[in-house]
Amino acid sequence: EIFGKESILVDWRFWMTLDFSETCYSLLLVPFVLLQLEPFKRYFTHAKPTGYDRYGRLCWSLGAYEIAQLDEQRAREEAEDRAASAIQGLWTRRRSTFEAASD
Repeated sequence: EIFGKESILVDWRFWMTLDFSETCYSLLLVPFVLLQLEPFKRYFTHAKPTGYDRYGRLCWSLGAYEIAQLDEQRAREEAEDRAASAIQGLWTRRRSTFEAASD
């Protein structure tokens, strides 16, 4: 039997040992929990946060101001791309019109 008179699961010392082990384990985890808090992490590791960009490359983590600048730069580049595509489309149409007129 598992819970018989001779079983270790009935003895109070087994349960006290189990409780003591669990308490010791929890106390040993305290330093790792503290390292998850931002001030302690920054103080003990002295590492700048990193992240991954949309291409999967490891890069520095950006602040809010840097993210805003990057968004503005991307918006300007997209506007330039749209303008270049529009100009190219106009040039292609004008060229085809010129070629049709010369034939």
